[in-house]
Amino acid sequence: MRDELEERRAREVQRELDNLEEYADAERERIQDFIEEYEQKAKTGSNMDIAIRRQQERLNKLEQRIDDRRQELRQRAKVISLAPEVENICLALPV
Repeated sequence: MRDELEERRAREVQRELDNLEEYADAERERIQDFIEEYEQKAKTGSNMDIAIRRQQERLNKLEQRIDDRRQELRQRAKVISLAPEVENICLALPV
């Protein structure tokens, strides 16, 4: 039963890690597209320093959130719930 629980938990965590990576890749790409767009505008003479800096901050925050979530999922994979063991006790008192 414990092995079955461990396997199921490992599959669930791996599925969530895969989803997390897909999300992170898509979000990184989206933010990088913004940065590239702003850099192109900066080349034409527009002042885009603040916008570029904000997008870089968003990217850094994203990386931090992804790392935090990854650690959380790895911790969750280590926790295994087991059914409690039942002890039978009989107390006999003289009447």
